[in-house]
Amino acid sequence: MRARIASLPGPVWTMLLWALGSLMNAVVLGAWFSAPSSAPPRWVVQCALELTVIVLLLSLASRTPVWLLHVILLLQIWSIYALCVALGDPVSIATWSLGAIGAVLYASYWWHGWVSYAYVGIVSGGLLIVIRVTGTAGDLGMAWIIITTMSLALAVGLNTLVGKLERQARYDSLTGLLGRDGLSDYLDLHPRAGRTQLPRSLVVIDIDGFKVVNDARGHQWGDRVLKSLADAWRGTLRPDDVAVRTGGDEFLLVLPQTGTDGARALVRRMREVNETPWSCGIVDWPTDEAFDSALKRADALMYEEKAARRQRGVSAT
Repeated sequence: MRARIASLPGPVWTMLLWALGSLMNAVVLGAWFSAPSSAPPRWVVQCALELTVIVLLLSLASRTPVWLLHVILLLQIWSIYALCVALGDPVSIATWSLGAIGAVLYASYWWHGWVSYAYVGIVSGGLLIVIRVTGTAGDLGMAWIIITTMSLALAVGLNTLVGKLERQARYDSLTGLLGRDGLSDYLDLHPRAGRTQLPRSLVVIDIDGFKVVNDARGHQWGDRVLKSLADAWRGTLRPDDVAVRTGGDEFLLVLPQTGTDGARALVRRMREVNETPWSCGIVDWPTDEAFDSALKRADALMYEEKAARRQRGVSAT
């Protein structure tokens, strides 16, 4: 089971763990409380709900749609507040309603932004409904304020933290250009732009002799070279151009609405703003070609240019 859970996408396996925890919680409640004989025990209904969720998530796995996760999350909130209404007394409501904050925690981590704040509103508004239905406004006014404040603080904190971590993952810390994760995100979104991005080009860049000189002069020198290159290029690129540090001294440009002639003109301008020598490969990237295929072609051209520059003894420009 652990291996099966670990292989699931993050939003799915965390929801699955929540469902497993809720199932165990319902079993414990069922051992403590008994229901009227005229109605099925509430803990049985809760167990059925959680078991259904578990089976669904394990069956769909990575194919689980986002909307289904939202439905499950809303059902979890509903089940918590339904239990609060059933218990009725202020102490029990205040205690069990704290569990709804878990929905804000989940939403703020996986869907941070306005979605997390929407769940803050759902949790806060749901508790107000519980208070009104049970007639416990005089006893639970402060509890509502505390739970709403905790939910909002959690959403704000996680939005800030996760946003910062995403920026760190997306961008290379040394150059400020996109990193590999940022490139992956871009490629996921890029096909949606369709033909509005055509023509488009890829440019692969590799600094000439960087490893030899870097080993001789030290990594601090190498870092300064990479940063100065990125800073110089940033003023040359257009807002829609995508510059990526793919590793070490290797860079990639994705140039939407730019044919190979335009890409060559851009490369010439990039060479003029910094004296560090580098080789590049430029290819067009048609819509019917996979990114990896276009990248392979650009890599091959870059190595051809690097070999030619080495033969000519080119050390700059």
